[in-house]
Amino acid sequence: MTEEETSACKTAKTAVTAAEGILATAIAAAVVTASALTAATAAEVAAGIAAGAELGLNPVADAALAAASAELATATTANAVAQSAVVAATAGVATAKTAETAACG
Repeated sequence: MTEEETSACKTAKTAVTAAEGILATAIAAAVVTASALTAATAAEVAAGIAAGAELGLNPVADAALAAASAELATATTANAVAQSAVVAATAGVATAKTAETAACG
């Protein structure tokens, strides 16, 4: 193995390590957003139950339901973004490992 090949292999291994770190971070973020989504869903259900038969008649309950619904929409979007980041990071790891195989043999 030449010096240049050794350097390329080391660089490829470093790229794999970095890609795996990014994937771990993306997974951790997805766990957090999934938890927030669960909490937001529960809050919206609770607000809906509280509004119940008074829906449209109780401005405070209506506002609480609207706020909970907005929070659920935000949490849903954040979770979708986090899941997409996991998919992208997984692809990044696969690409880095392919490059490592090519560089290191």
